Amino acid sequence: MNNIKTMSNEADLAIKKANSFIAYRPRSISEVENKLLLSFNENVVKNVICNLKEQDILNDLRFAKLWVTSRCLSNQKSTQYIKYELKQKGISNENIEVALSEVDNDENAYNAGAKKIKALTNLPKEISEKKLESFLRRKGFNLSTTKSTIKKLLEENE
Repeated sequence: MNNIKTMSNEADLAIKKANSFIAYRPRSISEVENKLLLSFNENVVKNVICNLKEQDILNDLRFAKLWVTSRCLSNQKSTQYIKYELKQKGISNENIEVALSEVDNDENAYNAGAKKIKALTNLPKEISEKKLESFLRRKGFNLSTTKSTIKKLLEENE
């Protein structure tokens, strides 16, 4: 009897901890599971995760879509960079592909570059081109996307 009470109490604590963790920002199932495993045993964590999934509080596809939207709008990261981040958060390849299906990588590169080029207008063309290339490459864009974006932006700003 006392053992059942302890398990129930532990589950309640785990649910509170999970809800607190999720309240800060949306989380993937893997993130919540890893956080809970630091403080609770595996059976309790499995039950809590199952409970949160049933209540649709945890949903990896929804999380992936929110993450993609956030990373595209605020940081203009490349799809390759976002894909890497989502894999780190334990999202399945299938959910990653669905979440990234509507993202235009060239448009993201253009938007990021257009924002950056405004700060580079007073510099010589060669220097601003190098800085823009470095900036876009750090955002995760491949060389061909970076080069075509720079060409387009420089043509527009002449």
